[in-house]
Amino acid sequence: MRALPTDRVPDMAKKFVGSSVEVTQTEKWGVPDASGSRTATVDISVGGVPVSVSGSEALDANAEGTNFAIEAKVSSSIPFIGGKIASAAEPYLGKA
Repeated sequence: MRALPTDRVPDMAKKFVGSSVEVTQTEKWGVPDASGSRTATVDISVGGVPVSVSGSEALDANAEGTNFAIEAKVSSSIPFIGGKIASAAEPYLGKA
């Protein structure tokens, strides 16, 4: 869990948050394959805000080092405007 400032939160979402939010990220990594690469499921929740993230991460070993990739979906459970909030939150959560 970590606290993040909300100074860059989109205006439409500011009424739901204070000066910071607590973000909890849970990763469940699988065993490495023959090349040493591995994948994980990832779930992120934002305390006090109806926004969540779920997806997958991958570490792919290669001769130069390791590549990291993440694919995730941001969602919000607020009726009618949840999609707009999720779209606005996506870049912010991606950087976090």
